[in-house]
Amino acid sequence: MATPVPVIDLSGFAEGDEATRAVIATSVSSALSEIGFLVLQGHGVSSTTISETRDVAWRFFDLPLAEKERSRKPMKGAWRGYVTAEDENLSYMQNESSPPDLKEFFGFGQFDYGDDPYYRQSFADVAFPPNIWPDHPVDFKPAAMRFYREMEGLTERLLQVFEKALALDEGFFRDKFNRHASTVRFLNYPNQTGEPLPGQLRCAAHYDFTAITLLAVDDALGGLQVQSQSGDWIDIPSIPMASS
Repeated sequence: MATPVPVIDLSGFAEGDEATRAVIATSVSSALSEIGFLVLQGHGVSSTTISETRDVAWRFFDLPLAEKERSRKPMKGAWRGYVTAEDENLSYMQNESSPPDLKEFFGFGQFDYGDDPYYRQSFADVAFPPNIWPDHPVDFKPAAMRFYREMEGLTERLLQVFEKALALDEGFFRDKFNRHASTVRFLNYPNQTGEPLPGQLRCAAHYDFTAITLLAVDDALGGLQVQSQSGDWIDIPSIPMASS
């Protein structure tokens, strides 16, 4: 029987004693070493922010296609803007040739660079291109920016857990991530009016190539799975969102 994906509460790490912090750090380390995935509780991201972000994302995806395409991603490799359904195909990561994924998404990343010349180097065209904000809904941009900043805070808390788990000095990761190129993607899986093509999925099996992937998962039947080291596919448990 496959080992289930663990659910770990981070809430005691910031204010807890050393014993509590050590237990949480060890639990996270074991989860990432054994299966590479975990479900977070007590993560500190506001439930209000999550709800407002989901609401504005759904309202964007409910717009007519022509309106959404006004914010279309202009450049391959830059995770900014809107991408239509059946435009991306992640099966290539598994050296497979499956039909394109049945999902659409909107991506955005860092903002407020100021005058830092780091963000004007040659790699910035791909790593830090300008964001493409839609005109509608009118509250899309502020909601997205609030969500981004809160997820930055969660990333910082996780890096502190990693430092503890790896017996590193506190703050070791800070200068490794202080100019990060993290992106957020709002994903939508549109209702299907016909049968999918043979082998076609909402999102094909793939590897993530970032340092950390954080997912805010809807309370919906089926969907997200992770593959264990033995090759078994394991469902990700759905945890009700706590109020804040």
